[in-house]
Amino acid sequence: MDLLLLPNDYLAVRRGYQEMTGVSPRLFKPSTFNEHVQRGKLLQRQKIYTIYADKLAVREYVARVLGYDAFPKIIWSGRHLEDLQGEKLPSEYVLKTNHSWRTQMIVRSGEKIDFDEAAQTFEKWLANDHSIKTGEYQYRWIEPQVFAEEIILRPDRSLPDEFNFFCFHGRVQMIEFHRGRFSKHIRAYLTRDFKRLPIIRSGYERLEESLEAPLELAEMIKIAERISANDKFLRVDFMYGERPFLAELTLRPGSGTVSFDPPSADFELGKLWSDSRMDLAESGKAKRVR
Repeated sequence: MDLLLLPNDYLAVRRGYQEMTGVSPRLFKPSTFNEHVQRGKLLQRQKIYTIYADKLAVREYVARVLGYDAFPKIIWSGRHLEDLQGEKLPSEYVLKTNHSWRTQMIVRSGEKIDFDEAAQTFEKWLANDHSIKTGEYQYRWIEPQVFAEEIILRPDRSLPDEFNFFCFHGRVQMIEFHRGRFSKHIRAYLTRDFKRLPIIRSGYERLEESLEAPLELAEMIKIAERISANDKFLRVDFMYGERPFLAELTLRPGSGTVSFDPPSADFELGKLWSDSRMDLAESGKAKRVR
């Protein structure tokens, strides 16, 4: 089936990249991070990637790797949101789909969910198929489901910060920090030892305030590197409230159309993908050190 659909995937990859960047991706000799992502969509196809992309199935896999469950607690899962009615729920929780991104609803204390309206929204989300839209093989074989998850909050009761670990050849090279994803969304990029990199994501506000490394930084790096040990590239995402929880594993960040500022960062990250002996320096330059 994948071989039959490969031409459609190729067209989706080229079309999506051209629409976002205005140029065609160099798929046979990629030099940027984004081009490596596009090439990976077409040529890096392993069954394990479907597990990585499935927000439910990945939990069992990671538990086998780590020896424990590092994700927030699952409260309920099912095929249709209507089936959740009548279940005993906490006052706060998060509703998500297991096969997509940006498909979640956050229920805070004192809020009541309109199940009819929410069910219609989730049915639309469940119909999403990123293997068709963006040529991402790993989503093709996921059975779409809805699940309710324990909510993670910071000590001040705000939504958690996020730490996304960019792992190349099983080594954390860059950390993408998020705060206020659903309000005033700001980002920062840092080295593995939590020093600010001269990189921003185009279109997003730069985080100006200083950041202190979380107490569990070394442990999060250890977890990320254990999970990504067998992959050329894998992003291991954490949410951080009072302590870190795994959020998901990401194979193709931004579907390979991430606009970095300066643009040279795209090339420097591409070098890390190509050569396992490279490390990202504080300057944002990839240097051969091993």
